[in-house]
Amino acid sequence: MRIAIVSPYSWTYAGGVNRHVEALTEALFARGHEVRVMAPWDPPDRISRAMHRAPAEDRSKPDYLVPLGRTVGFGANGAVSNIGVFHHGINTMRRELRAGGFDVVHVHSPEAPVIAWDACSFRKTPVVGTFHSYSTKALPNWIANALGARRKFNQLHARIAVSQAAGVPPLEPALGATLGASMGFMMPVSTPPNAIVYSSGFIPITSMMKYGVLLDVVGYVVIVALVLLLAPVIF
Repeated sequence: MRIAIVSPYSWTYAGGVNRHVEALTEALFARGHEVRVMAPWDPPDRISRAMHRAPAEDRSKPDYLVPLGRTVGFGANGAVSNIGVFHHGINTMRRELRAGGFDVVHVHSPEAPVIAWDACSFRKTPVVGTFHSYSTKALPNWIANALGARRKFNQLHARIAVSQAAGVPPLEPALGATLGASMGFMMPVSTPPNAIVYSSGFIPITSMMKYGVLLDVVGYVVIVALVLLLAPVIF
């Protein structure tokens, strides 16, 4: 599967969202997927220092990263968000999404202007949004809705909330996702053991799919039951 991951935050100013993106990308590579990450990139120079009041991290650019230009640091809630706001980044992202032939686009922090906000409207591929923050403040929410946030987010094919304010304890879905990551039986690319078995040449893909779908259903039921019954006792 070809996956595009879009982050509005600078790759060279460390932050929780991009650490999440980096770990997710490595996990997807390990499962045999093709991944391209699109995120702003601030070089460690005087311009970056002036725009952020702090130096950018001097790190090597990974091969999977498509740089989307510079960012500007905005202070909010006691932290600094280094967000790409320049038109060059938007144009680069749009061009890469159109030409990439991706099967899915995963947008992180869709509420952050302007790169992630724009990616929500991509039409040629299913778009999934992961929300890393939550606000109960009336004024910012009113402004966002007035600018079309509700309409924009309704364009997403799926929405994921990782904030505890979503009302879901984080350990239970994390446990389910961890167990489910090893429960793919239908396709050779689902897990490394599947790939090893299929490469032997003794198991045709039709048989793998026929029996794999049954094992997937059984695995789903078992995981849901374990999480619902055991998680409250364990945690």
